[in-house]
Amino acid sequence: MIHVPMPKMCWKCGKYHEEGVTSCPYCGANFTSENDKYMSDGRTVSNKDETAYLSAPPPRYKSSRMILPAVIVLVMVVAFIVITASGFPGDSDADVRYDYDMRNTDIIKTDDQGYVKPDEGMIFVVMKIEIFNDRITTGVSDDVDKWEFSLGCKGEWYHMDSLTRHYYLYHHPTIIGPGESSTFYEIFQIPEGQGPTEVNLDYHGSESVKQDGSILR
Repeated sequence: MIHVPMPKMCWKCGKYHEEGVTSCPYCGANFTSENDKYMSDGRTVSNKDETAYLSAPPPRYKSSRMILPAVIVLVMVVAFIVITASGFPGDSDADVRYDYDMRNTDIIKTDDQGYVKPDEGMIFVVMKIEIFNDRITTGVSDDVDKWEFSLGCKGEWYHMDSLTRHYYLYHHPTIIGPGESSTFYEIFQIPEGQGPTEVNLDYHGSESVKQDGSILR
């Protein structure tokens, strides 16, 4: 069997050299023949230069093994930031979300502590509306003139009653900031014994709005 000498690594620059040379052909570092120590990674180091060896940088071929994982981690972090900023897949792209529920009543309490009954053959419907501003930094108004709901009953449509502004739970319009919500009410009169079968929203604003049935759950 022919013995092929294993190349040695310079203790100073980390480059390989042939066995038996007295100095590194690349950086000029000196080697001693009688006191050389051959490390497990192939480097050589003499007793007098051991301190320099321990402080020398690792071989260059190892650096690529560390760069690739670092690049992968960096790409993953950047991708996470981009996804978070733009919203995860499936997120609603609406600026404002809203939800509502309704109840019937045959009497309405007004803000002046009075009571009002519906017209003959009609019944009041109180619609509770909750809006949530997801991202509009300038705020969103909860003015009932901006959120005009209408109820459909057997092909007929009924719009908000003027009594809305005198309903004792009604509050003056406010501006809801991003991440905030607001509750307001609209009053309707529909034929007694007929529940609304459809609900329509005519939103007078530039924001994108979308119903989210989980807000009032």
